Amino acid sequence: VMSLTGTIIFNGDGKAQEVPSLIDSESLTKTLMHGGDSTLWSCDSQDTCLHVSEDSVHVDDSEALVGQVSTMLIEIIDAVQLDEPLTDKEKGFVNSTQVPILKFITVLASSRSGVSPTDVLPYAELIAEDLLEQYLSELLRSEKTSLSSTSYPPDLQTALSLKIQEAQKVI
Repeated sequence: VMSLTGTIIFNGDGKAQEVPSLIDSESLTKTLMHGGDSTLWSCDSQDTCLHVSEDSVHVDDSEALVGQVSTMLIEIIDAVQLDEPLTDKEKGFVNSTQVPILKFITVLASSRSGVSPTDVLPYAELIAEDLLEQYLSELLRSEKTSLSSTSYPPDLQTALSLKIQEAQKVI
């Protein structure tokens, strides 16, 4: 979350150090969507996190959102074409997005005998964007709720609230 919003870290003397957000880094969202390499903030210690540094992460194409959505769409299309019931995982996926997945799947499945990954790619992109926006928005809502229950001085609460608002605008 701190890579999305930035954060404020207090050192041993109680002095605040501001850590900037990485949300406006196009590579972060591109990596989540399509895979590749990106940079995230990483804590020096899981317990205290008094120092952060940039850490490189790699997401495989098949593990990125568009890859996972494409795979799921093809599985659902296959089930529709074979007149098989959807699995619980597939039902959950269909219900997790605002995009009318079953409507376009029915059209795709009825129009051809086979559907290739390139046929579903535009839909996968759209659905992956919707899911990423939902996920990031929920993280930021949760962060905002957590912030309201802290005893930070008002000026720091305001600074952190502004960071969350800035990240929400980018999303």
